Amino acid sequence: MNRSLKTGIRYVLERLISLIGPRSFYFFNANNLLILTYHRVLPPDHPDLKFEQPGMYVTPKTFKLHMEELKKRFELLHLSDWIDASQKKQSLNKYCCAVTFDDGWLDNYEYAYPIIKELGIPVTVFVVSSYLGTRYSFWPNRLSRLLGSLNEKQLSGLIHSKEGKWLKQLDIVTDNFIRNELDIDKINQLIENCKVYSENELNRYIDELESAADGLVDSETVDLMSQSHLKEMVQSGLVRIGSHTSHHKRLLDDLSKNEVEIEVKQSKNDLQAMLSTPIELFCYPNGNYTDYSLSVVKNNYAAACSTIKGWNTPHTDVMLLKRIGLHEDVSFNKHKFLARLSGLL
Repeated sequence: MNRSLKTGIRYVLERLISLIGPRSFYFFNANNLLILTYHRVLPPDHPDLKFEQPGMYVTPKTFKLHMEELKKRFELLHLSDWIDASQKKQSLNKYCCAVTFDDGWLDNYEYAYPIIKELGIPVTVFVVSSYLGTRYSFWPNRLSRLLGSLNEKQLSGLIHSKEGKWLKQLDIVTDNFIRNELDIDKINQLIENCKVYSENELNRYIDELESAADGLVDSETVDLMSQSHLKEMVQSGLVRIGSHTSHHKRLLDDLSKNEVEIEVKQSKNDLQAMLSTPIELFCYPNGNYTDYSLSVVKNNYAAACSTIKGWNTPHTDVMLLKRIGLHEDVSFNKHKFLARLSGLL
């Protein structure tokens, strides 16, 4: 099936589902909870858009559209309030929605927070506690900024160097793949393929690449919020904070039990000390967990968000709450947004 035909079919489906969807929300999902996931909110002229993965951002205009549409159709509430009421078997509005952000990006404060205040939207921000107020960048951003800054000759030289050996070992990295400069679609594919390596390996490998490329990346970029940003948002009463681990390490079997304890427990302790407020919610980086890490989360938090797609019922496992991810290319207008909320697209 060619791309234009696929695009046409999707367009028709989006239009149909966007018309049926609002009715089905109420008919099929009474007493259920819709949780939405956002990462970044970036204006169209933001320099990061040259390198950011398409599934990682919405524009401020799109975010405001989403919030306005949600206010028409749902009771917007803090995730922790729904969890508390559900566990106490208290009556809930039939049509509830909770808005969440992952990671703690500075642009959440710069571009999303003004809209949150204007419209009075309760949100939960899951932050990576150890990197607040630092110049740390997550490995996908470090890699995309580096490789996206290179011309074909520089890129080929780096990948074929001893520092780039780990990239060359990925099946996707062929001579044809690196021909010309890398565009965002290629960078996105590369990042997904890099997840065969652990967080520690990736950061070490990228350290070596950056040293080999010396000076081609802007080291002054600030990606994440500071403690003062968090405190200001929390004091508004609209924003509550959850843990997204200490260092954004995927909770997989390559982590020792001690590392899991640090990622899950230390982040809670640090955030509570920083904000003087209980931290009861957790979010799994990349949606990854093991039986052991799940048990540690369960012993330290009231609930946790996964990357499992769908709506939540009062019977959903609160340690594996489902969410629907929102990003620009699948939700930039009303029809796309409503179709996305259905969970069918």
